[in-house]
Amino acid sequence: MGAKRSPAREGEHWRRRRESFSQAGGTSPFALAMKSVMSSTFRSCLRVSRRLAPQQRRPQGGMDYRVPGAVSNGETVPAHPSMEKEKEEDQTLERGQWNNKLEYVLSVAGEIIGLGNVWRFPYLCYKNGGGAFFIPYLIFLFTCGIPVFFLETALGQYTSQGGVTAWRRICPLFEGIGYASQVIVVLLNFYYIIVLAWALFYLFSSFTIDLPWGSCDHEWNTGNCVELQKANSTLNVTSENATSPVIEFWERRVLKISDGIQHLGSLRWELALCLLLAWIICYFCIWKGVKSTGKVVYFTATFPYLMLVVLLIRGVSLPGASQGILFYLYPDLSRLGDPQVWMDAGTQIFFSYAICLGCLTALGSYNKYHNNCYRDCVALCFLNSGTSFVAGFAIFSILGFMAGEQGVPIAEVAESGPGLAFIAYPRAVVMLPFSPLWACFFFLMVVLLGLDSQFVCVESLVTALVDMYPTIFRKKNRRETLILLVSVLSYLVGVGCMSSSSLITMLPVACACSLWPSSRLSASRGSTVSMNEGCPQLWSLRLLLGPSSKCWSIAHLGNCFAVQGRSLNPCFGAPGLSWQGLPRSNALGHLLGRYPQHVPMCPCF
Repeated sequence: MGAKRSPAREGEHWRRRRESFSQAGGTSPFALAMKSVMSSTFRSCLRVSRRLAPQQRRPQGGMDYRVPGAVSNGETVPAHPSMEKEKEEDQTLERGQWNNKLEYVLSVAGEIIGLGNVWRFPYLCYKNGGGAFFIPYLIFLFTCGIPVFFLETALGQYTSQGGVTAWRRICPLFEGIGYASQVIVVLLNFYYIIVLAWALFYLFSSFTIDLPWGSCDHEWNTGNCVELQKANSTLNVTSENATSPVIEFWERRVLKISDGIQHLGSLRWELALCLLLAWIICYFCIWKGVKSTGKVVYFTATFPYLMLVVLLIRGVSLPGASQGILFYLYPDLSRLGDPQVWMDAGTQIFFSYAICLGCLTALGSYNKYHNNCYRDCVALCFLNSGTSFVAGFAIFSILGFMAGEQGVPIAEVAESGPGLAFIAYPRAVVMLPFSPLWACFFFLMVVLLGLDSQFVCVESLVTALVDMYPTIFRKKNRRETLILLVSVLSYLVGVGCMSSSSLITMLPVACACSLWPSSRLSASRGSTVSMNEGCPQLWSLRLLLGPSSKCWSIAHLGNCFAVQGRSLNPCFGAPGLSWQGLPRSNALGHLLGRYPQHVPMCPCF
């Protein structure tokens, strides 16, 4: 067969056929019909050839002048700006990746190391038997924390998708797991940042010579206010309703707590402005995606450790610090028979490690395909637990000093949650020399601990939405607009919690994000991956870690705790069935380099 004609030559060919047909002089009906068909065909081909001919013919003087943006005889022909603008707007942007592994490690560390490490773990430790609490804590760490942490990170890295579409690729039947996780994230975005607004209010109030919660000489104080923190006080406390200035500052100045939820009270405009500032900071931390997040975490994830070390050194140097540390670590093995101790250990693992929120999946999705995510996960898990352990020394050394100054047992001054950050610790800071300086250090640490956890949660939600609708949001300036919309809506909802009954309205939201939904989602995730992967498939981790490594068996053991439902697998049916030579849907085999990425996968993907 001859070579295929170009469009220009095709037009010339039909012109010659038409001329030869006209010269034949056919006048029969068949000839007239053929002439009409030939004429219409010729016009179509000529039209196409004229449209494509400039791309085929190249003048010797340079590129063809009719091509927009071309160079002819040393002069640039300007392109149409409207066409270029439409092309840029219609172009789908790439998803992006971390610039280096350190950005990923710091982002995950900022997400999992938050306020719970400082104000919840030390209190749970002393409440549930001191050193004996580490027994259930470590059991949950190795059987639930590390395996599920690794599961979510590996899932995101393998699929390169957010918290919803990752489960859609694993098996569309269980896509609801991703939606449930995002519901929890939305609730967290509403109430978690309110704590940052409180911390910002305390931080701004600390820029003074005398701390406002150190005395009873303010307009919000009542007649029952007594400066109990002064050890050498000669005041005669005769009222049973005596309160400290720290509590009155928290309840009557910051929150202005009403009598009940039926009395909403007025809007706290000062807290509303602090909340607005928190959302503005959060927005600009993530508005460019991983490009901006990866740079911000260099400060937000490391500076709290500097503050923690400073507070730890100051705390252990105070008189009475040893009594507080002994109270923190003294083991009471009889507490292990209480089921509440084990529930508190599981709750701390699930919440502190950000399990079942989709955040780890979103952060892992920006990793390189063959990143050693297992090593990263183990290191981050131990960093998280180690931070909680060290934070207990910094907190209870201060509480031991405060209890010694007041002459009361440590159990009476130890509190958990917001009570520790906004009542117990501020009360102890008042007793220190240069108290405004230490107050600024502490609340700056609290703000930064909560900030990176907050903006990573927002990034997780935005990543899930962008991956669900890439043709809509993965365009120029679309992602920034989506983040702005999420921030504005979340702020408007959060302003509703800035009234005098804010502490009451937050309790149902906080309970909705507790252990119950997280534990159920964890069981569902383990069952889903177990059905589609199978426990023996995790042996492919040896290809990554080497045959001499024995640590990989932890992930293998953790996955075996999940329900093995291979016989219920809708993709594979029988346990021995494979898909085009690939043993089941070996996602980890692809992730760790065992199979090439172009090999067809299960139809559920």
